[in-house]
This record gives sequence, structure tokens and C-alpha cells, in this order.
Amino acid sequence: MKRIVNIIAFMVVVTAAIHAQEKRPDKFEEITAQRVAYITERISLTVKEAQVFWPVYNDYTAKMRELKNRNYIKEADLNDNNAREFLHNKLDNEKKIVELKSNFYDEISDLISYRRIYLLEKAEYEFRHKLLDRYKNKK
Repeated sequence: MKRIVNIIAFMVVVTAAIHAQEKRPDKFEEITAQRVAYITERISLTVKEAQVFWPVYNDYTAKMRELKNRNYIKEADLNDNNAREFLHNKLDNEKKIVELKSNFYDEISDLISYRRIYLLEKAEYEFRHKLLDRYKNKK
């Protein structure tokens, strides 16, 4: 059963990659496939749940990535006015991130329980840290 879920998760990722507007390096796709398999296993998604979950989750993560992508000010161009503007924009983005996350929880709670949403959060955290550890150990 675990193998079937992983195969389905991989197919979802490949389908999403084909339809993606941006071309990303193969490494990104590889990491994304690993993340999908890890999360699918950790929150025990069924095939039916995965078909509904992954499009919603991918949309959420794309929006989250947009909000978190900030261009910092070069120190040579730094002054009080543009620093103030940047910091206020950062606060606005953080509010939007909280709102986006809250909306995602509400939307996805129709499909999976809050217990599994918690496990999703934990799985995302664990996967990031495993990935960081892997790259630290390569050096």
C-alpha cells in the first residue's frame, strides 16, 4: 500500500511539473517529489485524498512562496525611507501569510482532520530540516 501511495504521489508531482509555467532545475523537481512522498506517507493520504489534497496544497505553497519572496534593499541604497517602507511591506506580507495559512486550514479541513493538518505542519518542518542536514553533511 505504501508503495502504491508513493507511486501515485510521484505521478501527481510529474503531472504538476508538466503543467508548471516556470522551468525549474531537475534538482528542484527531485526535491519536490521527495517532499510529496514524505508528506503523503507522514499524513497517511489515501489515493482519493491525494487527488484532492495535492492541487490545493500546491496552490497554497505557490502563494506562500510568492509572499515570502522578498527582495531586500542593498546596503548601499539603504536609507530610513526605503527601510521603513520595506519593513511595513514585510509586516503586511506576514499578515497575508497568516491569513493564507488560516484559509488553507479551513479549506483542507473538509478533506483531512485537524490532527492530520498538524502532522502536515510537522512533516513540512521535519522535511526541511532533513534536507538542510543532508546539504550540511555534503559539505
